[in-house]
Amino acid sequence: MTPISKECIILSILFQVTEAKLPFGSSINPPVLRRSSDITFDPLGVAAVLGNPRADLSAARLYVQSDRKIFRWPHTTMVGGALTPVKTLVDHLAQHDSIHPAVSMCTRDETMIPIRSNTVFKELRVNVGNLWLRDVINFKPSKEEVADNGDKMTGWPGNDIAIAYVSRVFEPPASSSGPQSSSPMVTIRKHLITMTGVLTGLLLSTGACFSILTGDIWGAVLFVFYLSHWTVSTMISYTQLVTTTCPEIRPDETIRFAVYERPVGIGGTVIFKCAQQDLERWARTTLQFRNTTLASALHWAWLVTGTLSAISSIACMVNMSGKFQLVFLGVLAYSSLAELWLTQSARAIQRKLSESKHVSRVVVLRGNQTRTKAIIRGTLSPEVGESCSLANLDWIGLSLLPKTPIFVGMQDMLRAISASAEPNEVATAVITFRQSCYNHGTLLDEKQRNDNQLIDRIVREVEETLKEGYSVLPTVTEKLFKHNQAILSLA
Repeated sequence: MTPISKECIILSILFQVTEAKLPFGSSINPPVLRRSSDITFDPLGVAAVLGNPRADLSAARLYVQSDRKIFRWPHTTMVGGALTPVKTLVDHLAQHDSIHPAVSMCTRDETMIPIRSNTVFKELRVNVGNLWLRDVINFKPSKEEVADNGDKMTGWPGNDIAIAYVSRVFEPPASSSGPQSSSPMVTIRKHLITMTGVLTGLLLSTGACFSILTGDIWGAVLFVFYLSHWTVSTMISYTQLVTTTCPEIRPDETIRFAVYERPVGIGGTVIFKCAQQDLERWARTTLQFRNTTLASALHWAWLVTGTLSAISSIACMVNMSGKFQLVFLGVLAYSSLAELWLTQSARAIQRKLSESKHVSRVVVLRGNQTRTKAIIRGTLSPEVGESCSLANLDWIGLSLLPKTPIFVGMQDMLRAISASAEPNEVATAVITFRQSCYNHGTLLDEKQRNDNQLIDRIVREVEETLKEGYSVLPTVTEKLFKHNQAILSLA
């Protein structure tokens, strides 16, 4: 073999090796689309970390446990529920002020309502510590209906009035040892609330066990993290990490009024009636984190397990099998629906115990065609009773009515009628009001005629209200309003 032949053989071998190693050879397999028959729900895993204001509120209830004397609030919300501890953990890392992040978490849903009051306070707070008051503020307005002739058949929503007599605003409505707390409705709902939280833990435990038994490590990690977060939440529900605190208040039983006028789009007025000491306590009460070793340990455990749950909701959801993805989404749906049911049950229990213990009494006066009719009903109607009566509310002093002789006289008349149950006194109050305001004569200008119409309307509204069955005036209709025209004609 000649040297030239050897060189040709070596070059041929090198070319073949190069062609095999470099990706330019002619034997490259064409790309093939990978097919899988597995069902996957991993894009839905982001639902676990979506923003959810109800999750923030549920976590705040877990920390405050405002109904702890009645039942334990279980934190079941999972759609967005894991995002709450993440945000609180970030607040810890970026904290530059003196407010504890746990307190900030509990006040995210706080509402400051502007009021008009005969005290120095101009705002009152409604937060997780007195959440039962939201039903009072958000009462359902009346529905306006118009007759065929264009007249209003029912009242204007802006004339609705809700009167709430409240005390011990930041305390639970009743103790669990009270007689009303053992009523069938309260007992059943308390047990169902407890079982709802337990069922959430059972579902997470079942998912963790089956994930481990089937060897799905991603599913096991996901369910174990959520189970640990649920365990810490359950431990927190048996304590109180955030408490209400208030400076010492001087005892004062003087009755005060705080008037909240709802936005124009909603309409209506909410009037809170309470003692000076209770109103001051309401305005000056704040939330405070219990800085104890146990509280801090539970708080940080809740933050860490919640953060790990949020991370695993994305990382593990992508890699676990489709059937466990579906199970996890089912637990998400159940826990979120359970939170809605828990909220309704908690409100029902609070209303029941509040009414039975007279801690609060709420009266809503709907169907008022005029504002004066609403004021008269709030003062004289048998619906309100003595506890919610507005007889001593200075409507003019709080700029809720214009300071005119007619409205000043109306206020004096209503106070006189509510102070005396004697028909003669009632008749005297009505006649005095009419005499002091009515314009006599035949040559009256338009303003005087309008004033007379307003006076007649107010007297008529007083008559209608007393005829509804004002219990302390059984003979008023017979002695006064049967001869109403004759009596008033003497004026």
